[in-house]
Amino acid sequence: MKYFALILQFFILQNSWSQVNPCLESQSFKIVVLGSSTAAGTGVSTSDSAWVNRYREYVTGINGDNEVINLAVGGFSTYKIMPSAFVPPVNRPLSDTNKNITKALSLNPDAIIVNLPSNDISSGYSVMEQLYNLDSVFSLSNQNNIPIWICTTQPKNHLSSATRQLQEDLKDSINLKYGVFTIDFWTTIALPDNSINPTYNADGTHLNDAGHHVLVDRVMNTNILNQLYSSISYTDYWAREISTEMSSLCGDSTNIFKVVVANIGDSNSLPTMVYFKLENMTSGFLVLDSLQIQNGIQACVYDTVSFVGSTYSAGTYKVSGIVKNASDTVFGNDTAFLVFHSLGHPISNISNDTLCSAGSGDLVAQVEPGDTTFWYQNNTDSNSIASGNYFQTPSLGYTNSWYAETIRGDLYHSNSLLANKNSSIDFNGVMFDLVGNEDIIMDSFDVKIASVGLQIVEVYYKTGSYLGYELDATAWTFLGFETVDVLNIDEFTRVKLGNLPLNNGDTMGVYIQMANPSSNLSYQWVSAPITRSNNELSILTGSGISHNHTNYYYPRDWNGKVYYHFGSRPNGECKTERTKATTFISQTNFSIGNDTIIDIFDSITFNGPSGALSYWWFDGSTNQSLTLQSANLGLGIHYVTLEIEDSLKCHFTEETVLGIADLVSVQESNNYEIKIFPNPVQNRLWIDAVNVESIKLFSTEGKMVLENLNTSNTIDVSRLIPGIYILNLRVNGKDYVSKIIKQ
Repeated sequence: MKYFALILQFFILQNSWSQVNPCLESQSFKIVVLGSSTAAGTGVSTSDSAWVNRYREYVTGINGDNEVINLAVGGFSTYKIMPSAFVPPVNRPLSDTNKNITKALSLNPDAIIVNLPSNDISSGYSVMEQLYNLDSVFSLSNQNNIPIWICTTQPKNHLSSATRQLQEDLKDSINLKYGVFTIDFWTTIALPDNSINPTYNADGTHLNDAGHHVLVDRVMNTNILNQLYSSISYTDYWAREISTEMSSLCGDSTNIFKVVVANIGDSNSLPTMVYFKLENMTSGFLVLDSLQIQNGIQACVYDTVSFVGSTYSAGTYKVSGIVKNASDTVFGNDTAFLVFHSLGHPISNISNDTLCSAGSGDLVAQVEPGDTTFWYQNNTDSNSIASGNYFQTPSLGYTNSWYAETIRGDLYHSNSLLANKNSSIDFNGVMFDLVGNEDIIMDSFDVKIASVGLQIVEVYYKTGSYLGYELDATAWTFLGFETVDVLNIDEFTRVKLGNLPLNNGDTMGVYIQMANPSSNLSYQWVSAPITRSNNELSILTGSGISHNHTNYYYPRDWNGKVYYHFGSRPNGECKTERTKATTFISQTNFSIGNDTIIDIFDSITFNGPSGALSYWWFDGSTNQSLTLQSANLGLGIHYVTLEIEDSLKCHFTEETVLGIADLVSVQESNNYEIKIFPNPVQNRLWIDAVNVESIKLFSTEGKMVLENLNTSNTIDVSRLIPGIYILNLRVNGKDYVSKIIKQ
């Protein structure tokens, strides 16, 4: 389930910046690196791991306007970075005017770093030559008021022991000569024999990822930015950022927000007021408007002020933090904003069902679009019996209950894997292999496209590796194409073709090309294959492919990213409590009595069932009981009906027949010697008596409808309509009367 077009962003408070002087974050700096292959990034598995690139990431993380410009070139010696006007000795190389100290100074840097670890010694240059060249560069930089740091030499394996000793001697000389402006690239990297520690060795000359990690740590610990910073002479309060620690994409009723403020000027002891406002822009509701008063903040020091607000409801939130101090002289940096989206917590309104007779019930969970409801037989069950907002119960004969739980967020895990974001080649297409480390479904790709404007990206795939099938168009299955608008060739563009399964252990070749033969995407040249993996997926370095399989170049490192989902996440991002849902079945069953006959001068009372919500008698009465006077109804057959509404609002109707006759002076037979059967009767009525003289049958209006004078003890009533009749018997000179019900 894809939930919402606007994806919630996490804003988690990080601790890395807490060690940084806040004043550094308010100023920007430019640093130029001069050097050879180590500074250029040789030896690492990906350029992101090179120490210069990692240092760039570090300083731009402090201030996005900071720059690290890398002029390093593999194979450079100290002669290559000498000033452009320098005339080298015989058999020594000229300086490179595009990559030397003169070029570095022309960029108006705030600092310069020189990293030339071993090429001079390998080329047979003396220690004195190298120190002379480094002195020249160092002095020229300082003459221009640009501080410069010199990195020591580094160990190298493919040298004689005497030459390796020269490397160590030069390292000692650099340390002694440049003191605090030296960066140590030797310690822990070198073994006692001046060779490279295997932990950090890439190829006997260059360092691997772990080695570059040591180097960048050394550069960072030099704290160059702190030494470049110039203090200001006035008070300037700065609202640095607002952050929140969100435990869930669904938000929280007690969400903690942290407003980080700093004084990037002179120290100040006046009270500092921090205003905080939390708005749900979707609903237009102001969630929180608060103020805290803090002590004054010293120069170049952070302070963190915490607030609590609710992000429980879905919506796009805007958080504002404003710092005020009477001594503040700069107001443009007093406010920090944070905008983010909360999925909100699901709310499920359960509609029970009512059945007036046995059958299937319909239970409904009214939820927000995108939420999913699961139904459980019991409140503690682990496995659901159905999903969806509508649940039809099995056929029921009695009241029964189930439990509904509503989930918000995707019911699967999502992840992505980056291949490479740095490029050196623009070409029409690329192939690479994907290997499943778990069953996954691929959703989309990021591709770096080197042609701006509207572009059509085509995607093909094949089972198994692409290797050996680069030029075989018949081996590939067309997945689809997408038209994208490329705005910036240095950024990834999302291609949303997806729902492509890849099972655990399987390999799939992927071919991405631009439909326009003159359009290009980007990748990077590499000398050897590279594999990037996480727990679910591996991306294997691929090949550059010319349009429609006409040529290929291997290996090439794809600039892209794979987005996919996998597994089951039954609780989604958050969920409701389980709510009881019941199908109620009415058990109402009542009678107001059997059919009966009464005299014209009598009355009769009928009773409805107790506990009903409403009663409606045939005559409009609404009481539980009804008393009827025969005289008010008149002679004849009357149908007495009662409709009720029970506690489940079910309606039921019962009816009985009431006969009213003139029964004055007529006695109903109760002589045990006379038996009349069957009663009620359908066809023939029998009289068990001696000396029956006559049998007469009257309607309740007093009209004789049948007579039997042949003294036969039977009478045929089959042709009579159903109802109540009066039977008159004459036995041994006496009259006997009984009520007869004709069915």
